[in-house]
Amino acid sequence: MPQQQSSPLAFFDNANSQPDFTVGLRGYNTHQVDDFIGRMTAALTQSEQARAEAEQRMNDAQRRLRQADQRVAALEQKVADTNKQLEENSRPTLSGLGTRVEQILRLAEEQANDHRNEAKRESEGILSAARLEAREITDKARAEAAAMKATAEREAGNLRTAAERE
Repeated sequence: MPQQQSSPLAFFDNANSQPDFTVGLRGYNTHQVDDFIGRMTAALTQSEQARAEAEQRMNDAQRRLRQADQRVAALEQKVADTNKQLEENSRPTLSGLGTRVEQILRLAEEQANDHRNEAKRESEGILSAARLEAREITDKARAEAAAMKATAEREAGNLRTAAERE
């Protein structure tokens, strides 16, 4: 015959039935009643311990479930990031490039702006020097033209005077 395992709640199986106490002189046999109450108290204590252990196991299981959920969320994020990287690698666009490339492009743009500004300053300096040189050449040419005009007028005056004398 199979052996029965006693569960901590086995006393409840008989809870609805009346215990078999021997009727004594003044009611039930006190030793039997005390023994029954002792067994019931022990079973109750055992049931409370089993409940506390089950509650602890449930709390542990809930903690492990939260940890597993966190790991799953982290792995899902990692998968999403990896998929995004793969997608970016398969069709690179400026908006989809990584932060490192973005930093490189930003640095290149800043350097280009610096070079552009330096070239603008340089060209302004060259333009200013060219204007100054042009002004000097123009002034020199005007002075030479005025001197030539004066010489020509003098010569013309001398020729007229000579022609009038003759």
